[in-house]
Amino acid sequence: MNYRPEIDGLRAIAVLPVILFHAGLEAFSGGFVGVDVFFVISGYLIATLIISEMKAGDFRLLGFYERRARRLLPALYLVLAVCMPFAWFTFIPADLRDFGHSLAASAAFLSNLMYAEAMTGYFDNSSEFKPLIHTWSLSLEEQFYVLFPLALVVLWRFGIKWSIFFLSIFFGLIFFWGVLGSLFQGHPLDFLGIKGAYYVGRLWEPFLGVLTAFYLIYKSPERSPAANQMMSLLGLAMVILSFVVFDKETVIPGFNALLPTVGTCLLIISTKPGTIVHHLLSFPLLVGIGLISYSAYLWHQPLLAFARHRWFDVIPSQEAIILCLGSFALAYISWRFVELPFRDRKQILPRTIWVSSLAGLVFFLSAGFLFTTDFARSNSPNTLSTMDYGSFVSWYSDMGHVCDKWQTEPDVTWCMFGDLQSDRNVVLYGDSHLQAAIHSLDASFKKVGLRATWLTGVTVDGGNCSSTIFTGQQISLWNEEKVIQCPDHFRSALSKFQDADVFILLNRWSIKYFYSGGPIDNLGFFNQHLGCEEIQVPFKERTPVDSTGILPQTKENMRQAILNLLDSASSILPTLLVYPVPEVGCDPYRYNLRHKWATGRELETLSFPAAEYDRRNSFVIDIFDQYVAEHSERIKPVRLRTAFCGAGDDAMCSIIADSKPLYVDDDHVFEHGADLIAEEIMKALM
Repeated sequence: MNYRPEIDGLRAIAVLPVILFHAGLEAFSGGFVGVDVFFVISGYLIATLIISEMKAGDFRLLGFYERRARRLLPALYLVLAVCMPFAWFTFIPADLRDFGHSLAASAAFLSNLMYAEAMTGYFDNSSEFKPLIHTWSLSLEEQFYVLFPLALVVLWRFGIKWSIFFLSIFFGLIFFWGVLGSLFQGHPLDFLGIKGAYYVGRLWEPFLGVLTAFYLIYKSPERSPAANQMMSLLGLAMVILSFVVFDKETVIPGFNALLPTVGTCLLIISTKPGTIVHHLLSFPLLVGIGLISYSAYLWHQPLLAFARHRWFDVIPSQEAIILCLGSFALAYISWRFVELPFRDRKQILPRTIWVSSLAGLVFFLSAGFLFTTDFARSNSPNTLSTMDYGSFVSWYSDMGHVCDKWQTEPDVTWCMFGDLQSDRNVVLYGDSHLQAAIHSLDASFKKVGLRATWLTGVTVDGGNCSSTIFTGQQISLWNEEKVIQCPDHFRSALSKFQDADVFILLNRWSIKYFYSGGPIDNLGFFNQHLGCEEIQVPFKERTPVDSTGILPQTKENMRQAILNLLDSASSILPTLLVYPVPEVGCDPYRYNLRHKWATGRELETLSFPAAEYDRRNSFVIDIFDQYVAEHSERIKPVRLRTAFCGAGDDAMCSIIADSKPLYVDDDHVFEHGADLIAEEIMKALM
């Protein structure tokens, strides 16, 4: 197999945008598709190598796997080992478990399957805090390295024509599965969600490189210099265009991935000596970057992720550039002193490679398991005396687990808690904000002798309705028929309890009633006073619905969705409408820990202006106020602003008060905050 320096130059063109994209540079909004370029290159190079050796009768399967181990494992193991102490001293206890899972999965080349199963969004801001999330692409590539040679060894016995035929059939199937299927009703990987599909729907890309290798070896016709010139320029333009035109909203995997992958094929096929693109890609600096591209890819994400844990989410531009340069410096060191020596069979014997590879796998699997244990989390150096992590974990695990008696009927499930012997009954419905307050409500109901019926699920043919009933998220054509039945199912469920004293409605209102462009910008929010937004969930459009169908997402339709819910509830039972719980905008544990890192002291108090709360929730609260004023005989407000923030325009909303946290994360209350909600509800009931 002849060395092609332009391929290393193409590797540089692929890795640079990936790194700059992860660093947050907006000019490379589509830089993430650099991995798609890598997949095609890998498929081409591996297929070319194997075919050349098979034609010469020199191919040995174990020898191939040994070379892959020499190429991939030493640098990967080095990066994993370096990440471990940084994770231990940087991560809060809650993050150690996730890191342990990713450490083990990365070493076993299964991280793409792990992230797919967890439906971890690659573009979620939370992913930017994961130092090993980029190993998903290495895992998919290694899975290809394991399976493709085995398949080709079997197919080769039937001859080259049959080999190409069966590989083409297989490519056609996975191409249809991963690309053409995305043009129709949902993606074939919708059972994983579009987030999960991101990590496993690219198997066709290395096989596109395989077919390119077969084409060049067996079918490539002679082309004129002008044709090569035009094709190579077109291929380069397609690749670069995808880097600057694509963004986080571009659907990948799917039809869009054809732009960078087909462009890469054109570059591989037509970049011949004498073409402009060959001169560009053979430039010594690009070739040099290409040679260390694997190590650069390995190092860049841990550097950026650990830096984000020290800064508040966004790394300043100057520091981001320094970190990118640092990743290349580390890449050269690991390439020169780790990659090259391990590739030399004279320096490192095959037996040493096999033994060290197995030992490394066992070590990182064991270390990953240890990071997931309670022992590791309990002994983390990043604990706080005023915010006990164990109590937070217990609160999360027990959140919503309060019921003494359950009952299920078609399309509705409910449970009972509080004083089960009481004749007085209240009915509750809501989302995780209700769950967070449920233990305090249970204690309050038992104290005054109230029985509580909690509607835990309203369903249509097994599918859950939104807790706000008249809005849905990312409604597709296949479930529209089910979604529009939710209002009737909700009214039917509530009518079962017409003898109840009151109906209590508590939701995270503002993220469930908004339209594109406002009234709030996204699900997360930047708390301007604290400057502490950490995990800003990408905008997910909420769509208004009613029994007639899905409605256009307008301000008026979102307003009507709120009114429909309030009408449906209050026309059946007297209703207590719990106004929005103040959202913090960041994880108070992380914020407190960073304060401790900076000052050596933990926070005794933490608050933000109530004006932040008013601004974020104004759309919903204005509609609530108007409806309550017009229907005071059947609906009563439970306003939480005064309890959490106090009265007046200059009031401050408490996050930590007297060293006691009111929140367990950026929007769910902890026990002291739950007590405040329960107190306000009880005042309204009494």
